[in-house]
Amino acid sequence: MELTNKDTDSAKVRNSQDGPVFLNEEQPSSGSGVSLTIALVKSFKGNDALSCANILRSRNKTWGESFPEAVRLDPQNACALTHCGILYKDEGRLVEAVEMYQKAPKADSSYKLAAECLAIVLTDLGTSLKLAGNTQEGIQKYYEAIKIDPHYAPAYYNLGVIYSEMMQYDTALNCYEKAAVERPMYVEAYCNIGVIYKNHGNLESPIAYYERCL
Repeated sequence: MELTNKDTDSAKVRNSQDGPVFLNEEQPSSGSGVSLTIALVKSFKGNDALSCANILRSRNKTWGESFPEAVRLDPQNACALTHCGILYKDEGRLVEAVEMYQKAPKADSSYKLAAECLAIVLTDLGTSLKLAGNTQEGIQKYYEAIKIDPHYAPAYYNLGVIYSEMMQYDTALNCYEKAAVERPMYVEAYCNIGVIYKNHGNLESPIAYYERCL
C-alpha cells in the first residue's frame, strides 16, 4: 500500500438552500455593488460567509470583482481582504491569496475567517512547493499553517507524508497521530500509520489502525 501523496483541504463550502436570492438580473453600479457585496458577506459567519461569497462569484462575474475593488477603495477592510484572498485562491494565485489573508488580521484582529483561510492556503502552497521539488520550503509552509491554526489536520498529515518519504518515520508517525487527533475520522492518516508499522515488521499495530478506517 502506498502512502497518499497529497491531502489538501480547500475551504469547504456547503450547498445551502438559504443563500441569497436575486430576483432579477439587473446589476448595481460599481460603488453600490461593492458596498452591497461586503455588507452581505459580513452578515454571515464562518462557512456561511464562504458559501455566500462563492454564490455571489458564481452568479455573476461582477459580484466577484467587487472584492478586489473593495480592497482598492478600502485597503483596511478585513472582510474584503479575506474574500479577495478566497478569489485569488480559487484562481490558483496562492502567493497573492496569502498576502491578502495576512493583511486582514492586521486590519481587524477580530476577523477570524482570515486566519482559517490562511492555514488552508499555506498548506496548499506547501504542497505545490513540495511537488515542484522544493521540499524544505514546503515543510516550512506546513509549519506556518500549524502556527496559524494548530488544529488544522491536513498540515500535520502532509508533514507526515514528507517525513515518511524522507524515512524519518518516528517524526512521520507523530505528525499522522496529531492529524488523527484533530480529525478523528482521518482515514488516510490511520492508513499511513498502519503502513509504517507494517513495513517495520510490526504486524499487530497496523490491524488496530486499519480497523479505524472501516
